[in-house]
Amino acid sequence: MKVQKTSSHKTTLYHSIDRKEINAQKITLIGWAISETAQPVEIVVRDANGNKIPVEYKKMLRPDASMTMLGDESQKECGFNVSFSYKKNERYFFELKSDSESWIMRLSAAKLERQVNKEEKRKYQPFGKILKHLTSEQIKKDGKCLIREGVKSLRREWFLRYAVPAYQYEKWYQEHQMTEEEKRVQMQHHFDYAPTISIIVPTYLTPELFLRQMIDSVRAQTYANWQLCIADGGTEDTVVERIVSEYQVQDNRIFYQKLAENKNISGNSNEALKMAAGEYVALLDHDDLLAPNALYEVVKVIQNENADVIYSDEDKVSMDLKHHFDPHFKPDFNMDLLRSNNYICHLFVTKTDYIKEIGGWRGEFNGAQDFDLIFRCVERAKRIYHIPKILYHWRMHQNSTAANPESKLYAYEAGLHAIEEHLKRVGEAAKVYMTDHLGYYRVEYIPSKMELLSIVVIGNEAERETQATIDSIEQYHDGIPHEIMIREDADINECGGKYILFLKAGVVLTAENTLIRWLAECQRKEIGAVSAKVYDQENRIWYCGAIVDRNEKVRPLFQGAPKGEIGYFSRAKVQQNISAVSLAAVMIKRECFKSQENMKLQVQKYQFVLDPSLELVYEGSAMREEQAQTPYISLAYQNGDINYNPNLDDLHGDFKIMF
Repeated sequence: MKVQKTSSHKTTLYHSIDRKEINAQKITLIGWAISETAQPVEIVVRDANGNKIPVEYKKMLRPDASMTMLGDESQKECGFNVSFSYKKNERYFFELKSDSESWIMRLSAAKLERQVNKEEKRKYQPFGKILKHLTSEQIKKDGKCLIREGVKSLRREWFLRYAVPAYQYEKWYQEHQMTEEEKRVQMQHHFDYAPTISIIVPTYLTPELFLRQMIDSVRAQTYANWQLCIADGGTEDTVVERIVSEYQVQDNRIFYQKLAENKNISGNSNEALKMAAGEYVALLDHDDLLAPNALYEVVKVIQNENADVIYSDEDKVSMDLKHHFDPHFKPDFNMDLLRSNNYICHLFVTKTDYIKEIGGWRGEFNGAQDFDLIFRCVERAKRIYHIPKILYHWRMHQNSTAANPESKLYAYEAGLHAIEEHLKRVGEAAKVYMTDHLGYYRVEYIPSKMELLSIVVIGNEAERETQATIDSIEQYHDGIPHEIMIREDADINECGGKYILFLKAGVVLTAENTLIRWLAECQRKEIGAVSAKVYDQENRIWYCGAIVDRNEKVRPLFQGAPKGEIGYFSRAKVQQNISAVSLAAVMIKRECFKSQENMKLQVQKYQFVLDPSLELVYEGSAMREEQAQTPYISLAYQNGDINYNPNLDDLHGDFKIMF
């Protein structure tokens, strides 16, 4: 992130223009601005004559910028999205003003248009940024790669390291498109069990082009046994009815009902559900698209896995369908991640009986009606299956939450209530909070009782770091009865508590309620271990979860990233199930250990959780890289980590696409 300063003297105004956009009508500038004086930063746009011109201004949450520049989130609403009308051959002045400083940027509409067009064609990051990250260690690594594996492998390494992420995915997407031969084979394939998939689509004032493209994507499916159920709430609109009638003449698998009134998205979905005659139901928004193999892949899973609930990976697509971007490569079913965010989202398929028995969609959750429905379905499902393929394309347009998360704030409140209701149904005592990143939540579990906590500080009594850890425990023990033992390794022989907290010497608690929240999460019956996030002396992530790669080696996630890093789909910020925990900062149920001698866990019964809101700091002396690697306890997977995605590079754990 490039931060611009206003002058050579000590600045109090920090800012960044993250993105510039231009279309036929407007110029849009997206970024953030922070004043150390804590006064709001004023944004003004002037024409060439110095006259103020009207702007459309929207505040945006940018706690990452506030945390990076100020060390806290006091100005978390420092983000902005500013748009204004322009004339092509005119110049404009964009000004940021605090109470003590100002910064002005000159804008040429014609030049900006050329820059934006050039940027869209650019495949790689700026050369200066490449040089900045090209360390001597990296040069040695590249030299070895060239000698051992050749030019082709080195090119691949450079592409993965330096290509613009959006371009990387576009290239990956093109390489993974189905061939005509693959489509033909799928269309001719005979399944022993060929259930009807009823696709539920509620419509309301759907634009003609979007509607046609949605229907065309369904009709292009390589699996033919489907039923498209459209319930139309646009009572005064005739466009949807006219278009669907036209398609019905061509295809008798399309069913349509014009509703007497608009019952909102939940009610309209329930009306569409009444038409469903299939054994399974798939959810599709009226302006989105299915990949041609979507239903084929679903039925293949039903055939082989007897799944009750099925979901897939997804991406976003531009309004003109020319660009695919922002792919969400998801983990296998991850309950703690689902309680943090509706990561399942699209494509979602479940048994029709499930939805009808639970009463369908509920109007009080409009905006998060699918989130609520997904919870109620997975609660009763015996087999939940994830298809690691992009089968759903989420269209991005002005009013879509995919493009503008703040366009439907009510939806995020409804999402919070969906999580609360789910927790009540499953008997979990907890409070749910919205985070600064819209659509993401934090669940704070309530401890069942204050039980003895055994704290093992892994270090030497004589070390200064050991005393720092002990001092922090005594300051922030939250009234929990505890015992402290100092050991050279993770010995549990003398531990008397049901829960054992391992802390590397030098890792310190920094806030009240950390231990009590930690204990409450570990007391959950299905949880065996709860891991925290640890920062190093330079306010960078030292530990924030880990994965187990295909070679059964543990790979840490987000290591070295700055404190404000949110990670891939906020994975550095939210609670989630993980497959490996570091003994640097983890609480483990004593009953999880098979034996006290070999530190083996009885992992079949339990899950691991990462809670990044449990933040600790390592205050010891600077560590060499090998010292920073603490022992891990991991769940072994022979075919890759179920909490990662096979389309992502697991050998580095950086969520980059696997080519």
